[in-house]
Amino acid sequence: MEQQSLPIDCNLYDVLEALSTLRQYCEIEYLTGCTTQTGAPTATALGRITNLYAREGEEFLVMDNALQVRLDALVRLNGRTVRGANSAAICAAFRDISTMTNGKKNYIEHNIVALSPGSAT
Repeated sequence: MEQQSLPIDCNLYDVLEALSTLRQYCEIEYLTGCTTQTGAPTATALGRITNLYAREGEEFLVMDNALQVRLDALVRLNGRTVRGANSAAICAAFRDISTMTNGKKNYIEHNIVALSPGSAT
């Protein structure tokens, strides 16, 4: 039986949305099966995020290989733990995305890095 979806950190959603918008390759590790409990088996996928959507109270990402993963099942993104991480940790872990060039860099800095606690808005 499928568990009820757990909310994800808004900063993580912003990171996923930026990776999708910039068409950046990423590696995800996610919980498999019908559970989102820590310790469940995981799988890894590499590709581009092509879509983020919500359906019946659950949020999903779609990769370019047609893989669909519930966002609350994500464990790691590009080698960094996102499951159970707080907003500050997510922002700090993904600051390096801001090394993109010109307009893309400004988009990332404005929409992700600026979300870290204590930063100027």
